[in-house]
Amino acid sequence: MFDEKKLSSILADFSPDSEKKSSYYNGILQNLFFATLNREILDLKGKPNRQFTEKDDEPVNSDYAISYKYRDNKGKSFFRETHAEIIKRFEKIPFLNGGLFECLDSYKADGENNKHGTKSYIDGFSREEKRRAFIPDCLFWGDSDDHEGIIPILRRYNFTIEENTPSDIEVALDPELLGKVFENLLGYFNPETHEMARKSSGSFYTPREIVSYMVDESLITHIKTKVTALSEDDIRQLFTEDFSDNNNTININNGVILEFSFSFFYGTTFCLALVCHVCSRFASNT
Repeated sequence: MFDEKKLSSILADFSPDSEKKSSYYNGILQNLFFATLNREILDLKGKPNRQFTEKDDEPVNSDYAISYKYRDNKGKSFFRETHAEIIKRFEKIPFLNGGLFECLDSYKADGENNKHGTKSYIDGFSREEKRRAFIPDCLFWGDSDDHEGIIPILRRYNFTIEENTPSDIEVALDPELLGKVFENLLGYFNPETHEMARKSSGSFYTPREIVSYMVDESLITHIKTKVTALSEDDIRQLFTEDFSDNNNTININNGVILEFSFSFFYGTTFCLALVCHVCSRFASNT
């Protein structure tokens, strides 16, 4: 999806330097954002949950105003491949909860039996050209003296999918970057509603440092209740940078040695952090 040569075999009308074509954004990125990252891979019955919309015309039918299904152009297809092949290309990309990739197109039904209504195209995720957002291919792939595309610029950076501790100084861009972008977007002021995105959606992003603190304190409290012979000071040693693999044992007064596996520690930390994020997301929507 980020390889110019391969994209030429996927998209039917891909032109990297074009200012008049938007096949990359409409065919790849919109489907990636709104129908892949914003949609779980499997449904509650364990069946594939990602599919193309086929019937989205008025009067309202099964697919109208549904913004989490893949879109193809209503006339000539965006793709050289079949819809099944396109879905397969996206199938291993994980679902990212949190609302960052939620499509903002909205629909308000009216009329008899709600068969007609008004749809607002904010993100312009549509099969119809007149309603679709337009971002030229050259913005992403342009390679000239006076213009350089976004993709070539991003290739200069070192990206990683590993989220480390707040004190880690590895020179890389990790998933925390998305959270910071999300936080900035929440501060966007809508001049029409006179509200910030954070207020209208009830969404808040919890920085990694705060999540780490919450997880540490939860684990400390839990260990205190389960291992009463261990003092709080000793427990807090487990959460310091000085507690390394070369010194990962603590003596208890009665002679028993408490030994911690770091893989278990970080595994537990991850699970608790995940629970905290899920709970905060649920609370923001109630």
